Amino acid sequence: MRPAALAALVSSGVPLEPAMSELGLESISDDLIILAIEVGAPLVPTLKILEQQLTHSERAEAEIHQAQAVPQATRKLLLWLPAGTVLISQVLGLNTLHGFTEPLGLAALLAAGGLLYAGARITSGMLKRFEVAPESEVKELIALKICLGAGMGLGEIRRRLGNLGPETTALIELSERSGAALGSLIQSEIEVLNEKAISDQLTRAKKLSVSLLIPLSATTLPAFLLLTIVPMVIGIAK
Repeated sequence: MRPAALAALVSSGVPLEPAMSELGLESISDDLIILAIEVGAPLVPTLKILEQQLTHSERAEAEIHQAQAVPQATRKLLLWLPAGTVLISQVLGLNTLHGFTEPLGLAALLAAGGLLYAGARITSGMLKRFEVAPESEVKELIALKICLGAGMGLGEIRRRLGNLGPETTALIELSERSGAALGSLIQSEIEVLNEKAISDQLTRAKKLSVSLLIPLSATTLPAFLLLTIVPMVIGIAK
């Protein structure tokens, strides 16, 4: 469900439950929407903020996916390089595959397979651990903004939300010292955090490209030598 779709219906005067029914929703599971309903905050501004965050998350995932394309392509190339070399050498008439029928060639084949499998598992784990960072701090700021929209005081907000993070607390103290509108400060901080999250993820993706080369080089290079040198030596000896 796109929050913007629900916001459009509600802002047009459609009550919440009929609007949910129109969108095929049986219940609301988003914690922030539930918070807005419980504290009596305006629902449409909340939905618009959530739509902005959803758009940001989609943009972040798209950029991260694009940044991962290079390391993933490099990984596939290096993992398939030894097997490709064996096939090419066989086509060129070096009779590489026959070398693997000998005990030494078979041992080299098994060792190379184990190295390639290890390289694939290690690099696959590295790629899986690379995910878009959770936006817990942004979620807390949105919750704070929702409570402010409901007209709640800071004391009541603290009781409702529990212990606030140091960044959120610092933002509240800045507002109290300077007299700046806390809602504006929150919105500005959300935008900064969103851009910083994407920048940090892209930096991690670039570092990952280099990190992947370490296990790939340690596994594919020995496998490459085992799959090329050993069969050739056996062929020459024969």
